[in-house]
Amino acid sequence: MKRRLDRLGLALARRLRGGGVSVSEDPLVLTSAAGYRLAATVFRPAGSLPSPAVVMFPGADHDRRAFYCGQTPMGAAEVAALGFVVVIFDPSGRGESWGPEDYGGAEHQDGVVTAVQWLREQSSVDPSRVGLVGISLGVASVIGGARVLAEKGEPVRWVIDWEGPCDQRTITANQSMGAPAMGHRSDDTAYWAPREAVRHVPHIDCGYWRLQADPDHAQPGELAHALAMMRAASSAALPWFQLNTHHRGTLPSAPKWLKPGPFAANRDLRRTLASLVR
Repeated sequence: MKRRLDRLGLALARRLRGGGVSVSEDPLVLTSAAGYRLAATVFRPAGSLPSPAVVMFPGADHDRRAFYCGQTPMGAAEVAALGFVVVIFDPSGRGESWGPEDYGGAEHQDGVVTAVQWLREQSSVDPSRVGLVGISLGVASVIGGARVLAEKGEPVRWVIDWEGPCDQRTITANQSMGAPAMGHRSDDTAYWAPREAVRHVPHIDCGYWRLQADPDHAQPGELAHALAMMRAASSAALPWFQLNTHHRGTLPSAPKWLKPGPFAANRDLRRTLASLVR
């Protein structure tokens, strides 16, 4: 009941919220490195150009419709209204896109790379200010994509990770969640390693911001995944890293977790993105 009321409150806040930038929306078709057609949408804010930009990747087995219908704590149009050019797309094997379902593997990471490269070619975008947002299970795709871009010498500006599971244990909730595992054993390193964000985050060569509430939206007893990502980020030579509202570059011994629920998550994502649009 509390969660339902929280969602109703968020829906009302979205309806009443005013003063934002007007946003245009256009269909887009991307082509992955493997030649797959990726159905996408681009949102552009009105106003001065060029703008910062962001690629948003949904969680679970969702496609870009999740950023319209409230399945994610922050919609694409909301992000664009903050001043970003935003691209959302159906990952391969989902929605209207071609190719295989890859559960955060190399194919989905390539989709992120493809979207970033397209944005950087647009006159409306400042190519030096492109970031990524990963929602929950989308973390493997955005962190993995950020690593690919960094290794090409084309790093993004920053990555926001909203409560993403970081390794095989947390992706599958100790092998209790069947779909992401797809029958792969916990010791199948060849399958899991590319999908474990904690392995990639030291190599992204950009800012990293983890947003984490207690309890977690999907696994109420799980906070170790957030701490693992922060330890990996803090041990690397990243430009900066941050957990929630703590100071950048600090790894707190007693973290201040965010409040749970869709309304709080929307507020925290808005505040975070608004601080990065400048």
